[in-house]
Amino acid sequence: MPYIRQDTTLIDRDSPIPAYQQIVRSLTNRIIDGEWQPNDKLPSENDLASEYAVSRITLRQALSILESDKIIRKEQGRGVFVQRNPDYVVHKLFFPTVNNNGKALRESEVHSKAIDISLTDDADNKIFKKLKIPAGSELIFLQRLFTKGDKIIGLNRAWFPAEKVPNMQNLRLINNSVSTTLLQRYQIEAVRIENSIEAIKMDAVLAATVEVPYDSAGLKINSIHFDKENSPFEFASTVWVGELTKFQLTMTKDS
Repeated sequence: MPYIRQDTTLIDRDSPIPAYQQIVRSLTNRIIDGEWQPNDKLPSENDLASEYAVSRITLRQALSILESDKIIRKEQGRGVFVQRNPDYVVHKLFFPTVNNNGKALRESEVHSKAIDISLTDDADNKIFKKLKIPAGSELIFLQRLFTKGDKIIGLNRAWFPAEKVPNMQNLRLINNSVSTTLLQRYQIEAVRIENSIEAIKMDAVLAATVEVPYDSAGLKINSIHFDKENSPFEFASTVWVGELTKFQLTMTKDS
């Protein structure tokens, strides 16, 4: 009988993320990395349960998720096979730029959906400072989900000084585009955008919104948009699901 590796380090017992979710991540990454190719047969349930040092019930929970995501398929009497390599949902993603604002998303077939747009004066003090307006000033708050296929891959939150975009909360975005709406309706165009990026762990509220486990990895991009008068008119914070996105940055020599 062959020896089955039992690696307890594959599962972090102290993590708030359930063991079956950790197995989903692990198996997905192993398929992405090419350990198994499409139509390859996975090890048996017993072997995988032993390898991850979990019960077969826990292992089956993970396999059920992978099957529902069409990453694997179960064949009666034959076993479990790789259906497809999930790879990353977004292959190219760019920072917001004055010439490319939103273009990269469209080219990547990423879709946005506004889930909240409202008038408020309640925001973190840093947002008022970024927008260079007094704390407690009225703001337009916009929250959008980014999706590709049936996957939520990002959450965008943006704040605008209400005096610069009057009645924005009661009007639809033009062509579902923030930049188009700002230009055509309010004659506001970005001439400079400051971006910062950081790796984060998602809190419970954020994780629930983008439908991933608590404490999942994310990439957060904060952007401040300035008009031709060098006045900030938008502060945006976008969190991308770490497991579903990767960034491509192209650098060219100045002429």
